[in-house]
Amino acid sequence: MSTPFIRSLVEIVGSPHCLGGAERAPYVIDGRTPCGVVFPGSAEEVARVVRAAAAAGVPVVPWGGGTEMHRGAPPADGALVVGLRRLDRVLEHEPGDLTATAEAGISMAALQRALGRGENDASTLNGLAWTCATNGVYLNEALQAAERAASLEPKNAGILDTLAEVHFRMGNAEKAVEVGSRALAIEPDNTYLADQLRRFQSASR
Repeated sequence: MSTPFIRSLVEIVGSPHCLGGAERAPYVIDGRTPCGVVFPGSAEEVARVVRAAAAAGVPVVPWGGGTEMHRGAPPADGALVVGLRRLDRVLEHEPGDLTATAEAGISMAALQRALGRGENDASTLNGLAWTCATNGVYLNEALQAAERAASLEPKNAGILDTLAEVHFRMGNAEKAVEVGSRALAIEPDNTYLADQLRRFQSASR
């Protein structure tokens, strides 16, 4: 990968979530070696990675939760693998309808555990809180779910980001800044969290 392209990927997902060199070995299939591997943490980051790759003329191959239930298409030599393992949240669960919506990187085992634990599963609570917040509905319930998730996993930056987003959607930008700052302190290289914090700070002035 060219240096500007590498730099753009690091700016998007953070250096801990970019792999190169020998770290690419698990993603070599049929002798085809990707130019790099990145792990975006949100749909927005996925979109930014794809746009950066398109601008650089680099093909993109998605890599799911690693269940290997289906091999899919092996990456072409020089392609960028976009690993989805960080996109592992349950977004919506309707037990009465026997339906659930989850992000692309969740494994079947993790999904089954999440649906089985309900109110004691931070991922399920976080997904429900995020879905409600971003759709502007049931914000009081979203706050309860996000606070519960944060109490279960207080060092999870993604969960804290959801809690900050809920506060922001409820009109409490100062609280969003406080919680967003805690999330960024956990993952200081995460540009998405940095952008979120600037958004909250802009509204709190």
